[in-house]
Amino acid sequence: GARHNTAPKGHFSPMTGRGVCLNLPSDRMQLQLHNLELLFLHRYRRTGISTHDRTRDGFANSCFGYVLKGGAAFTAPPVVLRLGVGDLIYIPKGQRYVSCWTGTPEVEFYSLNFELKGTTLAGDPFAFQVLRDRGCALRRRFDRLYALLEARELLSGLAEFFPLYSLLAGRLTPAPARLHPARLSPAIRYLDEHYR
Repeated sequence: GARHNTAPKGHFSPMTGRGVCLNLPSDRMQLQLHNLELLFLHRYRRTGISTHDRTRDGFANSCFGYVLKGGAAFTAPPVVLRLGVGDLIYIPKGQRYVSCWTGTPEVEFYSLNFELKGTTLAGDPFAFQVLRDRGCALRRRFDRLYALLEARELLSGLAEFFPLYSLLAGRLTPAPARLHPARLSPAIRYLDEHYR
């Protein structure tokens, strides 16, 4: 008769061949933490000075910003982050701030917006911060990702995004621990805005 594969989930039987199994509970958790639900990359160009106020609602998703020309100051009291050419800012989802961009004469930057959805995360895993690009390695990665997404080569773009995210995640400072589940964030935000 026919042989049936009766190996428990998470294990290979001789019939399943070679490969990497991602059925273990800890692997499922890691996959849930890195389920990409949103990815878009813009390249903005402006002249002069522009200000953006995100103090009311905060930033809608997680974002990496990379400065190509000009500079910026991001204010989220008591923190002020200053960026110049070759600097990367990480903006956590929900971060409130005011940014002021200045160029002589032009400002140009990438804005890589993404959302990793996971039921086990209580909030963004990384803090609001600036990283310096050493030797333009990050610039080249952003340029490559932008070219792929602009050409609508989406699978190649995803293949470029995850190594970039992994590289940056290894350099980012973790966010302080949050004491409330993610589902309570809207209620806590409402209370903060209406009952101070």
